[in-house]
Amino acid sequence: AARASSSSLNMLPKRLTWNRTMKRNFGNAVNVFLPEAANVEVCTAALKCYQRGLSADVIVIGRDVGTDNFKELKTFCAGVRSKLLHQCGAVIIKGLDMKRLGGVEDLDKMTACSKIAYYIICEHIGTVDGGARGKLFDVKVSVVSQQNSDFIPKFTPIFRDP
Repeated sequence: AARASSSSLNMLPKRLTWNRTMKRNFGNAVNVFLPEAANVEVCTAALKCYQRGLSADVIVIGRDVGTDNFKELKTFCAGVRSKLLHQCGAVIIKGLDMKRLGGVEDLDKMTACSKIAYYIICEHIGTVDGGARGKLFDVKVSVVSQQNSDFIPKFTPIFRDP
């Protein structure tokens, strides 16, 4: 029993400490931009799922979304995972091509497709917690107080459960 608990403890992520440079340059520390090739891969998959009537709440990677067409996304997500686990512990992924997903001309389609796309991205970073589905958030404020080492972003829900 002692062996099982020690291996369980080893699976917990290490405590990450933000140095002064990371605190002063928050945007540089946590912002990551989706490369164009990965953007094409994830947008194509999201649009196919949308056309099939699937939502981010029901998609299963491997069943509904093939895993062979994500070479660039897998490389990008491996870097994001490393950043989460070993560097700053938080990321803001930017650059998803919302116009390709429907844009403001078709807001409902863009909303559904962006949820699917971010779900696919997150599943390639690591397993998505089942309770997190359908609860995407838009970070409205992303500043770190230089006097306080604690970072607490202010989140505004942009999607709601029905």
